[in-house]
Amino acid sequence: MTFIGAALFQWVNVKGWVIAVGAVTAYAAIAAYPLNVAMLSILLFLVGVASSITWVLLGTSLQPLVKSPRAVRIFNIVMAVLLLASLYPVLREP
Repeated sequence: MTFIGAALFQWVNVKGWVIAVGAVTAYAAIAAYPLNVAMLSILLFLVGVASSITWVLLGTSLQPLVKSPRAVRIFNIVMAVLLLASLYPVLREP
């Protein structure tokens, strides 16, 4: 995927739309609606840029670790186990 393709892909990213609509619904309608929407847009943009930079840096730093197919498999298994472990608190609740 190219950079432009990835940027355009964000327009169909459901999580992004849910965050934007939720933020506007929860916070922007309180007062000074146009100003709040502008401030939220700027804030979400800055958080998105910071998040993207973090993902790029982490992905770049992990690249040497996953050079072989065996390393990729081990990495995927570790990530799957961590994902399942993160569900434990949710599944533990009655």
